[in-house]
Amino acid sequence: MDNILSENLVIDGVQYSIYGGKAYILRLWMQVAYTGELTVEHEKYKAAMKALRIVVEWGSKELKQVFASLDYKRNLKLREGPCGLVYQAAVLL
Repeated sequence: MDNILSENLVIDGVQYSIYGGKAYILRLWMQVAYTGELTVEHEKYKAAMKALRIVVEWGSKELKQVFASLDYKRNLKLREGPCGLVYQAAVLL
């Protein structure tokens, strides 16, 4: 996964990244929240990313409310069905 993301998140010479929680390991393609002593810029960045993360979580919650089957782990087992395709179809609908 590390190789796939590091190669595919470079678009037109620009390195894009994914923002994840503190549990993730810091990589070139993975940003995590600042820790330790924070500057004013770090505080602003952290607040902006928190607001975006909340919006994403609300969208995920709404998607699972409309398509309740997405929330049942036994229905979405890898290698037992097209999990990604089912999720993408739900997002599209």
